[in-house]
Amino acid sequence: MTKTKSHAAHAKNQVQSTIDQAIADAEKAMQQVDDLASKWSRKDENGEACPGTLGEYIDIVTLIAPGSKAVQYLDQKINESPNGRDEKVVAPDSQMRALLQPLAMEDAVTDAAAAQ
Repeated sequence: MTKTKSHAAHAKNQVQSTIDQAIADAEKAMQQVDDLASKWSRKDENGEACPGTLGEYIDIVTLIAPGSKAVQYLDQKINESPNGRDEKVVAPDSQMRALLQPLAMEDAVTDAAAAQ
């Protein structure tokens, strides 16, 4: 095997290892999400379980996008709230997702763009 083919095979193995690890991490995160969701008592517009407190929202967002602007936003709201993490969320879940998803993804998109 030539040196170039050897390097290519090694690179391919590294990429596959990275992919395998990402899949394992995603599966672990999904299990954690399922564990959290099993405790939710509030229902969304479609009758599905959804977070009911700021604490439940920050727990889920932290799993998906730790350190994101969404986590910072929720942390600020928790600190401002007299009930802290136990503050009930009155906004529909669809509105909360519309607010939090862009904040959660902003850093990921910026990081991906910078990597290219």
